[in-house]
Amino acid sequence: MLNPEIIRRRLQKVDEYLNVLDGLRRYSLDDFLADPERYGSAERFLQLTIEALLAVLFLIGVEIEIYSVYISDVLEVHHEKALNHYRS
Repeated sequence: MLNPEIIRRRLQKVDEYLNVLDGLRRYSLDDFLADPERYGSAERFLQLTIEALLAVLFLIGVEIEIYSVYISDVLEVHHEKALNHYRS
């Protein structure tokens, strides 16, 4: 069963990350690109935002069983690879 609290927490993190990214808009493009801490921070917070959104999508997908076949297929392939590795 989908836990709305988990979804809410993930989306709250997305809001936090987007607020940080929004704060970086105050710099001119030249100033932004001249400072590795600024563009590195932007890259990291963008990555965290994407990861949080993907986690939410995954949780919803599991709940509505979009991923059930895919996950079982992946596990089966990895199981076969592991067996073949130990047989050789």
